[in-house]
Amino acid sequence: MLSPQAEEALRHVDTLCIMQDNRRCMGFMGVQERKIEMLFLHPDYFRKGLGKMFVEHAFRDLNVEYVDVNEQNYDAVKFYTRMGFRTFRYNEYDSSGNPFPILEMKICCRCFQSIES
Repeated sequence: MLSPQAEEALRHVDTLCIMQDNRRCMGFMGVQERKIEMLFLHPDYFRKGLGKMFVEHAFRDLNVEYVDVNEQNYDAVKFYTRMGFRTFRYNEYDSSGNPFPILEMKICCRCFQSIES
């Protein structure tokens, strides 16, 4: 069951989901206006290449250039950095005004080239 905030957020993004046997969601990604708005994986599927698959699809087919990451989510910051994103702006508060520092990240073209090869 999703929270009301999550349900509202999902109404405003294009969402892709990877299903296992058409019954269990292994992960999903929401994209809006060239930005990854959300990317979640079930913990059973961490470090199995699904996140990379989502991001590569976002680059290749959805022209994604941006993602915002909670600075305190160290694994996510490392993941997006490995995917070729670099921080270009720092915000002390999230979009709801809560004191969760957010890194605004943009794809680095040079890094994107190395992902393609």
